[in-house]
Amino acid sequence: SLNLSQYLNKDSNFDDQKLADSGYGQGELLINPVQLASIYSSFVNEGNIFQPYLIIDQKPKSWIKSAFSKSTVNIIKEALIGVISDSNGTGHAIYHNDIELAGKTGTAELKSSQSDTNGTELGWFTVMTTNSDTPILITTMVEDVKDRGGSGYVVEHMKKPLGNYLY
Repeated sequence: SLNLSQYLNKDSNFDDQKLADSGYGQGELLINPVQLASIYSSFVNEGNIFQPYLIIDQKPKSWIKSAFSKSTVNIIKEALIGVISDSNGTGHAIYHNDIELAGKTGTAELKSSQSDTNGTELGWFTVMTTNSDTPILITTMVEDVKDRGGSGYVVEHMKKPLGNYLY
């Protein structure tokens, strides 16, 4: 069966708390890496979400035009650049002096309840060039990063493949 993305389970009631939780990727939000990469593509494409492809042999097609306003795109893009360029950014380990990168780390907690301390964690990292002759956007997810550095583990493991592509 097809598993669709969602921000709310069928059996749940929507309220302000669930809206807030979904806004920062928690709560009942379910999304796959291809969907996440497509959404992040909008922040380097003037708010347009491009259609995902396995193999591209033509110019990319816009999937959702103007999903975000230009002012929203600029605010989020600057924040994503800061994730990499700021020495305190969660993705700073992948910073390069000669190319502007933007990114977002995240950790999905898979637990049965708020008090569950034994649940596992998924580490996420999306990185993209913002204005490059070698455009790329990569979204990576690694299972079971708890006690291995969380999403920082994923950032470290992205250094070599990204460097191989860029240089």
